[in-house]
Amino acid sequence: MLSTAQRRQVSQSNLEVWSDDKVRVSRFDADVDKTTGKRPYILYMTEQMPAYYKIFMPKDKKETLDGIKKRVRTGVFPRH
Repeated sequence: MLSTAQRRQVSQSNLEVWSDDKVRVSRFDADVDKTTGKRPYILYMTEQMPAYYKIFMPKDKKETLDGIKKRVRTGVFPRH
């Protein structure tokens, strides 16, 4: 049986996008505390997180995605 991460590798391709601009982010830490066995539900907030996105797409679009990446690197699609 494949884990979720392994299934993604088999069935999907991905595009990573980032920016030097900072964004506001909030998230809950819902991991179980190892000493108490309880979830702390701590809210973390920041306004200084670099923008980063990972976009998953079907594996059959990999050639199209690779072509776009190549065009960006060569300057056909300028970076903004």
